Amino acid sequence: MTSFGFTIYSFLERLPETSPHRKLLNPRVLAMLLAGTGAVMLVLAMFQYRISVRDLEREAVVRHSLSMWTAGVVALIGLMVVLAAAANE
Repeated sequence: MTSFGFTIYSFLERLPETSPHRKLLNPRVLAMLLAGTGAVMLVLAMFQYRISVRDLEREAVVRHSLSMWTAGVVALIGLMVVLAAAANE
């Protein structure tokens, strides 16, 4: 969602100022909304993943993967992008 938000942002930024699509929604707001939604959903998925792994650990030995670290880094990048976009207004 983060990359999709900035793809849409780039597309809408290139539209002429008189375009009705550009007046409907500010490109920066749309990009922040999509990037923020993606980051929040990723954080929620991390919590769900951790709960699932904890339940599995009760039944058997579970090997840990790097997926939590990867998701955390991507969520952090997404949140930083949203904050940077908000600060540049």
